[in-house]
Amino acid sequence: MRQNKNIADAKGSADRAGIRADQVNDQVRQLERRLEKLAGITEALWELLKEAGQMTEEHIFERVKTIEARQSSQKNRAVVVCPKCNRTTVSKQVKCMYCGQDIPKTNIFDQLY
Repeated sequence: MRQNKNIADAKGSADRAGIRADQVNDQVRQLERRLEKLAGITEALWELLKEAGQMTEEHIFERVKTIEARQSSQKNRAVVVCPKCNRTTVSKQVKCMYCGQDIPKTNIFDQLY
């Protein structure tokens, strides 16, 4: 009897692990789609700037360094004011953590989340 319970418990654990693995796989696929969108936007912007004769690859590399430095200094500090309750919340949130209002996206890259 005890052995049957242990077997049932192990099967339940294995089933839950399988479900979690499927969820993680779905999250990875979503991240891959977001990455593809970002790559497409980046490529389009680069082509527009290059065609306009306004940018060189050196300009791009320097700007990437500047943005990376800014992002590392602002990590998890970006906040926005909720349009409904006027409280501040983390800008990466989809909804206000206080009232549940949708947080407006402030730029094209936020729309990819």
